[in-house]
Amino acid sequence: MTGRRTWTMRVFLSLMVAATLLAVVSPARAQTELVLADSQSGANFQAYWQKYVIPSVKQALGINIKYLVTSDAEQIQRAKAWPP
Repeated sequence: MTGRRTWTMRVFLSLMVAATLLAVVSPARAQTELVLADSQSGANFQAYWQKYVIPSVKQALGINIKYLVTSDAEQIQRAKAWPP
C-alpha cells in the first residue's frame, strides 16, 4: 500500500471505531451525525470521502457525516463550538 492509502485506511478505520463506540457506549443517546472539518486535504481526497467513505459509513452504521471542507481557522473554531 502506498503511504497515502495507508493513511486513508487508518483514518477510515478510526472513524468507524469511534462511531461504533458512540453507538455501543450510549445506545439511548447514540449520535446519528458527525461533522468532519477537513482543512488539509486536496481535491482528490475530498472527492474520495464524499463518493466512497461517507456513503459507506452511513450504510454500515446509519450515521450521517457532514463533511466540511475549509481552510478558514475561524470556521474550524465555530464548528468546535457547535452544541452536541
